[in-house]
Amino acid sequence: MLRNAEGTWLTDTQALESMAVEYYRRLYSLEDVDQIVEKLSPEGFMELTQREIGILNAPSTEEEIATAVRAMGRFKAPGPDSYRPVFYQRCWEEVGGSVTRFVLDFFRTGVLLPNTNDAIVVLLA
Repeated sequence: MLRNAEGTWLTDTQALESMAVEYYRRLYSLEDVDQIVEKLSPEGFMELTQREIGILNAPSTEEEIATAVRAMGRFKAPGPDSYRPVFYQRCWEEVGGSVTRFVLDFFRTGVLLPNTNDAIVVLLA
């Protein structure tokens, strides 16, 4: 059984399949992601100026990390810790410091702990 958005428990096979398909369609969609980037030029990539290279090479700030977390789709696929972005967004006061330290440490050292970037995808049939 699965409970739908209205709180009703479903047992019908077809309804369960439809609900699962809709879940994964939404999970891998751009529905709750802000479209804040411009489309790529059909002519290809532009060469970066020295100023732009300097900006890209500048150390990240705590505010930039917080902004990036807030810009993530709230209900997108969870990482190996099983937490979706909505957890970090709603609990930023509690977890923001450790998330920020983790990200800044990665940018400082270039070292990402084993399994950090793993993802688990499970499809139920």
